[in-house]
This record gives sequence, C-alpha cells and structure tokens, in this order.
Amino acid sequence: MRDNRREAIIRCEGGLDLETPALSVKPGRMLACKNYELNTLGGYTRIEGYERYDGQLSPSDTSDEAEAAVRRAAISKPPGSGPVRGVWVFGGQVFCFRDTSDGTECKMFKESSSGWTEVATPALNPGGTYSFTSNNFHATATAELMLGADGANPAFTFDGTTFTQITVPGETDFPKFLAVVNNYLFLGYETGMVYYSAVGEPADFDPINGAGGFGAGDYLTGLHLTVGGSLVVMMRNRISILYGSGPEDWANKDLRNHDDKVGGVAYSALSYNDLYYLDDRGLTSLQATQAYGNFSSGTISQGVNPFLRDRRGLLTDAVVSGRKNQLRWYFNPIASLTGSEILTATFSGNQLVGYSRQVYNHKLFCVERGELPSGEEIIVAGTEDGWVMRLDKGTSFDGEPIEYYFRFAFAHFGTPQKRKHFLKAIFNIQAAGAVSLRVKPLFNYNDPNSGAHRVDELDIIGGGSAWDEGNWNEFVWSAQVNSEALAEIAGTGRNVAFVIYGNSASERPHTFFDALIYYTLRNWQR
Repeated sequence: MRDNRREAIIRCEGGLDLETPALSVKPGRMLACKNYELNTLGGYTRIEGYERYDGQLSPSDTSDEAEAAVRRAAISKPPGSGPVRGVWVFGGQVFCFRDTSDGTECKMFKESSSGWTEVATPALNPGGTYSFTSNNFHATATAELMLGADGANPAFTFDGTTFTQITVPGETDFPKFLAVVNNYLFLGYETGMVYYSAVGEPADFDPINGAGGFGAGDYLTGLHLTVGGSLVVMMRNRISILYGSGPEDWANKDLRNHDDKVGGVAYSALSYNDLYYLDDRGLTSLQATQAYGNFSSGTISQGVNPFLRDRRGLLTDAVVSGRKNQLRWYFNPIASLTGSEILTATFSGNQLVGYSRQVYNHKLFCVERGELPSGEEIIVAGTEDGWVMRLDKGTSFDGEPIEYYFRFAFAHFGTPQKRKHFLKAIFNIQAAGAVSLRVKPLFNYNDPNSGAHRVDELDIIGGGSAWDEGNWNEFVWSAQVNSEALAEIAGTGRNVAFVIYGNSASERPHTFFDALIYYTLRNWQR
C-alpha cells in the first residue's frame, strides 16, 4: 500500500515576529512568547529564574527544598522604603541605594555574609535614580573607583571605603548622567549642560586645571561611549557626538549633530558590538562607518515594533548579558500585567539572531551587570518594592513558578490553499531534567469555525491567554540529553501551528530545536 504521508521540519529560529504577513512569516518564528529566549546555538530556551539577594547563602544553591526555603526567608530587603534606587557591582560586591523608612534621606548599602550593611556617606537626598560607572584613573591595582550620579545629589566617587561628593564650581543643579572618556569624567545634567573634569582627576572640575563644559542644546537623556571611544550625547529630540581626545578638541566645540530628528530614551542605551538605543522609531544601532569618526544609524526592531509602540514611555532600564550574548530592555507592565516585561535581543557574534519576550512577577526599577571575584557574570536588579534580585539564577521567580509559553507561526508547507490532514508532531528538545509540557495544535489561523482539536485531558490557561485557548494535550518526558516528544494530531486544515505551555518552580531550562510534522494532502480549499 502506498504511503501518502509527508514529512516537514519546522526549525525554531528567528524569534518573535509580530509584523510579517501571515503568508510570508517563517514557520519557525514565534507569534507569541513568554519566558523563552533565543539560544545562540539555535532553538528556543526556557529562561532561568531569579532570586532575592543580600550576600547570604543562595536559595538555589541547594537541592533541599526545606533548606532553600530557610535561606530565602533569611534574605532581607535593604532597610528603608520605596524602590531600590540603584544597584552596582564594585570590587566583586553588590551595592545598592534606598530611601529611608520616613523618606527623608537615601542610604547606601553593601552585601555581606550576614545581609545588607550600611555604608557611611554624607547626608543624601531621597528620590534619585542612580547611574554608575567604574574606572581606574591612575592605573594601579587599588585605584579602581565607583562613580555615580542620580539627579538628586552631587555626583560621587567611592573607593570601597571613602565616599566623596563632587563639586562643580558655579553649578547649583545635580547631574543625572555620567561617562568616562580618555580619563576625563563627564557629568550630564538633565537641562542640557555637560561638564568634564581635569584629566585623571574625577573630583576636580576647576577650569584652571583643564576642566570645562558645554551646553548640548536640549534635555539630556544620557551620556554613552561608542565602540570607538567617542562620546554620544543623547538628548530627547536629537543625538550629537563629541569627537576628539581632549580639551583642545572639545574647546573647539567639535560636537556634531548626528540626528536632529529624533533622540534617545533615557536609560535605554547599551554598548555591545555597536551602541543600541530606543527612540521614537524603535530600536536603533549607531554603527561606525569605514571613515573614522563617522557613524550611521538604522532601526533593528523589525518584527517587534508593535510591542515597542504599545510600551512607549514605560522603559525603566536596560542591561547587557555577556554570558548569553543578549541585550535586554525592561518595561513597566501594561494594564494586564503586574511585573516587568522584558524585550531581549540575542546575538551570535555581531549578527542579531532575533527577539524574545519575558514577563517577571516583580517590577524592576534598575538593573546592572558586573563580575564576581571568580569572574562569573552577575546581573542584579532593584525592585519597586525594595528587593535586590539576582537575575538568571535558579529555576523559579524567587520561589514562585515560572509560567512559560510560545506559539509557532502558522505553517502551510508551500501550499497555502491546499487542505492537509495532520497526523503527528515530533519535537526535538534538550532537557537537563524532568520536564512537563502541554502542546496544542491550531488550524486555519485558529479559525473558530475549524473546530477545536480533541484532547485527552482538559487544562485551563491561567492569566488570560491572547489566543483564547482552553484545552491542552499533555506530554511528559524524563531527563535525557536530547529527547523526542511525540504529540498525536487528528485535525485537518490549510495550515497548522502549535502552542507550547508550562508552569513550574523546579524545572531546569529546556530548549526546543525543531519539530517534525507528518501529514497527508487533501483537496484544495473551496
């Protein structure tokens, strides 16, 4: 008997795509995504979790659930009220700032084996949003400095022991942004003024010693370095680039307009292989051209622009994950959510692989990346309700389950108007431990007139799904290096897509690489 079955492969690649027309979008892309990310080696990986942090023993570093609960309960917030206003990793330790309980001051804390300990500082005004950098101005082993600005206090330097505030002669406002260029500290004020220090002396802004300043001409939203070392002066309505290596160049006002049509959003810029930032057009990269000192810019957010338009004005911070080759932008939640939404761009070398979306249970106010003494990357975040969290750690959201799903784009296998009878799907998955997933096929662009797929069990999606699904077909497999998970299908349509769903506080991340789809051809759609 002739076998009329056909086999097609759908590779998990390309990431989230909210713009490409239905007939053109590649089947392996995602039309919806929650808590998956693109793997640089290919496929879609369920994300790691996050957990509270203060320097004490990590809850996720033990396999004993009771011990993990004890460790979690022992970790506390830095004392005070409101959000954590800044976090930074300096000398392999995590530091943070938080307003006092009565809201009259801001305090600085550092991690320790017994929790948060206060760092001695001058009286600090509350209500700031901190930006940081670290730099070694004197090239000795003990000369590394932490530098910060928050818009509510003078900028400061901190060497691990002494906290020193910086005075800019004649300036009564407080800087909000900072950057170090060629051993000069630059301070940026929201109203548009930019000052630079004497070379190698971050606390000296006396013009007699070579310090100076200039007006940028618009409200500042950030100071950032290009990959080549030029200073990008980011403003709300335009972007300029300061060229040159010292005051002789800067005194000649070599501040060139790069873009006078649109500016950058505060706290959105990230330096990776280029400088990436959020503007009114979407996500933009500032790329160096072959001619030294010149740059070109272009949007890179094709496919996720609807996501960005719906979240305009909601960005809180951004961070680079070097370990995962990712850029992440964090947004306050839209009306239907309570925790931060994250748009993640994954790169392979200099090539953008694609985007994914994550949703946390907590609202993040600030996020920073650093290194532990071992050289291990650490990403820490301050939440709106006063916790410091270590991201990319553990299998849960601070002890709570991670809900995750993604939805494939619809696949028509080259014949968009030909009906097909779908028989089964085999998913190629890499899992480090036991994983329980649910899968549901959809037909004819999820047309309600096509009928729902038969299921063995009934499960209800919590949290209100975008596609109004109710029934799920469940499959489970135990830990293997690579697993093939079979989902039996009994449905007919011109096209098919799959929704993958799970919810767990203990599962380790797994990766979907591809799916083999088996079907037979039927008649043409009338």
